[in-house]
Amino acid sequence: KEYFDKADYAAAEIEYKNALTAKPDDPAAKKGLGLILLRQGSSFEAGRMLTLAKQKLPEDDEVGIGLAQAMFELGFIPDSRKALVEVLDRTPGNGEALLLFAETSLTPEAFTECEERLAKAKAADSAPVLLATALLELRRGKTDEGEKLITRAIESDPKYARALSLQGTLFATRKQ
Repeated sequence: KEYFDKADYAAAEIEYKNALTAKPDDPAAKKGLGLILLRQGSSFEAGRMLTLAKQKLPEDDEVGIGLAQAMFELGFIPDSRKALVEVLDRTPGNGEALLLFAETSLTPEAFTECEERLAKAKAADSAPVLLATALLELRRGKTDEGEKLITRAIESDPKYARALSLQGTLFATRKQ
């Protein structure tokens, strides 16, 4: 966990693999390895490891969100949304889950469901919730509203990489 917290994923991966060699059923090691693999872009392996972790840690939001992210990246959107609903039913204000839920909202029904979930979020001014709302506005073609929400997200958390990335993407598309 020490290497993971320092974002030294190569060292953390070795440590988690060693932990799993010593104790193959260690759910914390499966979780850690799954999250590392996800950050490294190995969605399939991450999904496999996080599925195993979820068997022992069914209430762990980080595992649920990581598994949902892996499924989303692999194109399993209904499964991703199902995993996110489980997280959001436990913790309705989980900003990262709400953001991913917005990213997976690709139909009018999904938009409506996401808006309902966002309305229940108690941390409406948190960067992830603002960014989730911005995504919905941008998909509706309301660029000005989306941009304002992205700016608010950055003001809320100036180091929030996902908001900065979306702002950069929006500016780049406007210049084209």
